[in-house]
Amino acid sequence: MQRALTTGYGALPYIGCTGPRFNQTAAGANSTDAGRTVLAETWYYLHVFGRPQDGVSLPVNASGSAPGALHYPLRAKGSAT
Repeated sequence: MQRALTTGYGALPYIGCTGPRFNQTAAGANSTDAGRTVLAETWYYLHVFGRPQDGVSLPVNASGSAPGALHYPLRAKGSAT
């Protein structure tokens, strides 16, 4: 997911998650992954040159996102849609 957002935008956005920690869920029992499980927000940053109305800007990487920290597994055949 991070790769797709970065490729489409041109810079790494900040991705914030909430919800229970993965290792506190049934699926993550006995895991060391303590990351949150619900995607809550995505922030994109840009440097704007001149007036914002002119649309001259440069995408900038967010400093709070760690590349590879977000994992989005593909659905298995027969799973709910």
